Amino acid sequence: QTTAAAAIGVRTPQEVRERFLRKQALGHDAERLEGALALLSQVAQVRGEPAVALRQVRSMVKSPAALAELVRLEETLGIMAHYGVKGQVSLDLGLGRGIAYYTGVVFEVRHPSWAGVSLGGGGRYDGLVQALGGAQPTPSRGVACTGERFVGLLAKAGRERRWKRREDIVL
Repeated sequence: QTTAAAAIGVRTPQEVRERFLRKQALGHDAERLEGALALLSQVAQVRGEPAVALRQVRSMVKSPAALAELVRLEETLGIMAHYGVKGQVSLDLGLGRGIAYYTGVVFEVRHPSWAGVSLGGGGRYDGLVQALGGAQPTPSRGVACTGERFVGLLAKAGRERRWKRREDIVL
């Protein structure tokens, strides 16, 4: 025979304490999540010249892991500058390529004479091989370009050549 107290779920003091601590932790997790989303929203609005953008983000973030990623991004920008890409780079920390398999930096290739038009893009996608059946994550990155847009850009610049066959165009 059950008592009314047993039917409504009497807990031991230890069970009450553990449940209270779990609920309290969930409350803190919600606060941390809200804080993280607010920070992410601020960081996603940063765009422009790399040194200025990185300085802005560095003033926002405190996490050692986030600061380490900024150092890695600075190293990448340094390598690009070494190869002569320096003056042609703009950071947009809110850029998203719209494909879920990206796991790191993503980028787009644009030309100033075609405002708002992407000529191509790519990024890092370490989990793609595993998602397609591979045994483990594989460090990967890639880029895809839209051939028609490059040909259109060349035509706009007056550099279009009359191609004899479609196969003559190689990118």
